[in-house]
Amino acid sequence: MANTYTSLHYHLIFSTKNRELWIGHDIEQRIWEYLGGIARQNDMKALQVGGIEDHVHLVVGIPATIAVSKALQLLKGGSCKWIHDTFPNLAHFGWQDGYAAFTVSRSNLPEVINYVAHQREHHGTRPFQEEYRSFLEKHGVEYDERYLWGWRLKRRYATRGNLPYAIPGVETPGYHQPPLRDKNPNREAIFPPRSGVLMVAGRFNARIGNACGFMRRASDA
Repeated sequence: MANTYTSLHYHLIFSTKNRELWIGHDIEQRIWEYLGGIARQNDMKALQVGGIEDHVHLVVGIPATIAVSKALQLLKGGSCKWIHDTFPNLAHFGWQDGYAAFTVSRSNLPEVINYVAHQREHHGTRPFQEEYRSFLEKHGVEYDERYLWGWRLKRRYATRGNLPYAIPGVETPGYHQPPLRDKNPNREAIFPPRSGVLMVAGRFNARIGNACGFMRRASDA
């Protein structure tokens, strides 16, 4: 064949950092529209965007030339910067490190689009955590509950002192996380156990992981 044709649709889900309630009802539509704009500017097709205070769903068509991870990097990174620039009171806003992405057949698109469009109704009695688990289980995705929420630790130390980088991600039990004396109430120092050995939960991709494009060291506070 002289040309290549694809029809690749995805249901994407990701939450705010630490599932904090950043997205108020008064600004959510502007955020959803901006996410759709990022998709269009990068040759993706946003069929529906919706969510509530602590997470967002997108139904998007992604061309074969763009990897799903790259699409998420563009969506999360671009929207996070815009939110910081547009809403001064959301200076500490951030998206979670990871995401969930599920393929959607064309026959199931109307059902998924309708689901995303009515997020507030769905979450009247059902929390995000329960919804997220149900999608993982429905699509046969194995997961470890210990690493599904919270903080991720990377085996890298700050150049000053003996404090490791504080990076949003997956929570690993056994770490004391006292807050730094810092203007940012959401940033924490993560101290390793006495053995000095850090347990690493999963992988960290610097291009995608912090979604907002910056990574602060605990010793810089």
